[in-house]
Amino acid sequence: MRNTWVLLAILLALATIYFIFIHGEDTASLYKREIDFAVADTAAIERIVLTRVAEGTEVQQLILERQSQGGWRLNKEYTASQPSVHSLLKTIHLLRVRETLTEAGKEAGKKLLDHKHTRIDIYHKRKLIKSYKVGTEGKGGKGTLMMLDKAQNPYVLEIPGFQGYLNSRYSMELDTWRENLLFDGALVKIKAISINYNNLQPSVRLFRHTQGAKWQLKGGETWLDSLTLSNYLDNFVGKVFAETFASNRYPEKLDELKLKLADVMLTINYFSGEERKINMYKRPENPNNYFGWIEGTNELLTIQRFVIDKYLITKALITTSG
Repeated sequence: MRNTWVLLAILLALATIYFIFIHGEDTASLYKREIDFAVADTAAIERIVLTRVAEGTEVQQLILERQSQGGWRLNKEYTASQPSVHSLLKTIHLLRVRETLTEAGKEAGKKLLDHKHTRIDIYHKRKLIKSYKVGTEGKGGKGTLMMLDKAQNPYVLEIPGFQGYLNSRYSMELDTWRENLLFDGALVKIKAISINYNNLQPSVRLFRHTQGAKWQLKGGETWLDSLTLSNYLDNFVGKVFAETFASNRYPEKLDELKLKLADVMLTINYFSGEERKINMYKRPENPNNYFGWIEGTNELLTIQRFVIDKYLITKALITTSG
């Protein structure tokens, strides 16, 4: 009889251990699925879809797609801003849970996400590999409320070493994702550089007939200062960007400026046959900045002078009496 009770006790203990083990494993597995926001291999990501959802209705969508030749496209129409995409990919890779929420906090978080969120869908080879909702910032502006697709609970997420919230990394503003290119400044591609000033300053046109040929100055009545020219051309190493798209902030400004002669026009001609004409206008209220627009486009830009001024050389600087 005693042996029977001992056997029953052993069996009960084993059953209890088995239950705890299985239950604990399920709980751990469930929790892992609830917090598995990060994507380890962002190089495999081929498509990212950002969707703004309000009261259960999709109101706006942005689509980022990796190009086979490199770079990303936005909505199949624009070249995407590589720094903005890189920031998003870094966020996708480094996401981790900052804090779990109380039961009351979970319910409040679900209601907030139901009311409004940005959904991010991440694809590899046309297969959805990750989907989650991005909501408001956490308390004190630290971390951001997020919830994985098919998860039961929301969490506050962060990336290591970053103090703040992550909402801006998932922006739904089109201009955040568009590349605001002024011109491609890779010197090997450039055939001619022209600067025209709307004052008594004479215009400058540097040109060469073939790649690798010697640069010449139009109207070669003067000699080029070789050292000054070399230092100037050293600035042409890659893409040059405007500060911002500004049409939304200044809705009538572009039409006004197009009726005026630009204070400075920078024209870049390429061996490919492309031409890029950038019209720039001084801003009395902001002497460190130009308004600008590129011929053939209908976008008002702001251009920082510390970015563009090094490309605006004068004839007096670049020539010598010989």
